[in-house]
Amino acid sequence: MLTLRDCLDFADIPEEEIRVIAEQHGVHEVVATAMGSALLESDEGISQMKRFLLNGIHKAEGQGRGREAHRLQSALARLEANHPHCKPAPLRRRF
Repeated sequence: MLTLRDCLDFADIPEEEIRVIAEQHGVHEVVATAMGSALLESDEGISQMKRFLLNGIHKAEGQGRGREAHRLQSALARLEANHPHCKPAPLRRRF
């Protein structure tokens, strides 16, 4: 049986990014790992991942969770360093 750690190691995605996907989509971390792995295969997916991280940072800051916001900012900085040509996906407004 595969564990979450096995999936994270295989996908080579930081745990902070997986937590953001899981939280924003309401899925288990193992499913979020598969989603994150798929996102990182294209520029569009990388842009979407940057948007997820930005959303997570804003949410954490709004809830006074400074440590969480800092961890997410670090994850975003790593993603930016590895994929500087991809801009965050535009914010989608919900009506």
